[in-house]
Amino acid sequence: MLDFKQKYYCLKKENKKIKKNFYKVINYIKFIKKKKNKFKEISLNKIITKFIPLLDNVKNLNVFTNKKSISYTLYFLKYIIKINKIKIIKPKKNDDFNPHIHQVIISIDKKKNKIIKVLKKGYILDNIVLRPALVCTS
Repeated sequence: MLDFKQKYYCLKKENKKIKKNFYKVINYIKFIKKKKNKFKEISLNKIITKFIPLLDNVKNLNVFTNKKSISYTLYFLKYIIKINKIKIIKPKKNDDFNPHIHQVIISIDKKKNKIIKVLKKGYILDNIVLRPALVCTS
C-alpha cells in the first residue's frame, strides 16, 4: 500500500511539472507570434515609407504625360496601397487641423487652425502615421 501511495504522489508531482512546462511552451509560442507580427509590421512600415515618394512621383508623371504604361504603374501602386490596408489621409478644405495626422507647411493665421489647402495626402498603417498630410492652414 505504501508503494502505491508513493507512486501516486510521484506521478502527481510529474504531472504538475509537465503541465507547468506545457504552459511555458504555450506562452513562448504566443511570445514568438507577437514578435513575428511586430517584425512584419515594422518591415512593412519601412518598405511602405520608402515606397510613398515613388507613388507621388508616378502620380506627378501621370499628370504631365498620359501614357498607358504610367497609368498602369500608378494603378498597380494604388493596388499595393489597398491590399496592405493603408489608409489615405485626405483632409478637405475647412477641416480642423490635427497635429497627429497633418503637417503644416504654410500657416497664415495661427489662431484658427483650419485647413485651406492640401499639398500632399498622408498615409496611415495600423494607426501609425507613415507620412502626415502636408497642408496649409489659416
